[in-house]
Amino acid sequence: FGAVSRDGRYLSYASKESADLLLRDLPTGRERKLTQKPAKAQMGGAGSMAFSVDGRMLAFVWDEGTKTALRTIRIDGGEDRTLG
Repeated sequence: FGAVSRDGRYLSYASKESADLLLRDLPTGRERKLTQKPAKAQMGGAGSMAFSVDGRMLAFVWDEGTKTALRTIRIDGGEDRTLG
């Protein structure tokens, strides 16, 4: 489950290896990890995602195995925030 930013510059998706949220800058090909799943976590990770209208934030589902949360994170980095 990935998402493309409205301007077509970025692609967000979950890593196949770690299920962390990744962001690829399509014109440059650069990829950045936006989340860091705890190393001891066996399950879970990023799921469905969508860019904000201005393209500066991502909303995504984070599965922790026993619970699921809706989170947001700025695409330029920083801590993710759980909604609700």
